[in-house]
Amino acid sequence: MAQAVLVVPSGPQVGLTSVAVGLVHALDRRGVRVGFCKPVAQPHARDTGPERSSRLVELVAGFSPPASLSAGEAADLYGHGGRERLFEETVARFEAAARRADVVIVEGLVPAPELPYAAALNAGIASSLDAQVVIVTTPGGTPEALTEALELTAQNFGGANEGRVLGYI
Repeated sequence: MAQAVLVVPSGPQVGLTSVAVGLVHALDRRGVRVGFCKPVAQPHARDTGPERSSRLVELVAGFSPPASLSAGEAADLYGHGGRERLFEETVARFEAAARRADVVIVEGLVPAPELPYAAALNAGIASSLDAQVVIVTTPGGTPEALTEALELTAQNFGGANEGRVLGYI
């Protein structure tokens, strides 16, 4: 079975999609059989076409990732007792991406006002896929503030030293 690597943000505008797509490209260039999955689409006001991250992977790596659930579908399931089904859908999308892969990069969600459940959903995705987690951040502020942001994000996955956290970018 393919190894899942969930890429999650420490906050907004950290370059999550750039890192996820970059990991796919880097692994592919190294000869690793890599897949990609964005289980839940991240809504963007100006988007009218396909989910942005998956489309970038198509262009960069030359394969088509499985379709994402819309944020609306995920919110309905998450908020109305359908969490088990939501995570079953996540696993199904991962398995589709894993058919041709040894490693699947899974892009999580960025917390936003329209996605208040994003951090909890990312933690559920990590658990349901038994994924290792890479936390993406941006340098800013003091080293102490950066460390605190990383530690707080890592707590969603069992902590920096005891849990699923593979590393930071």
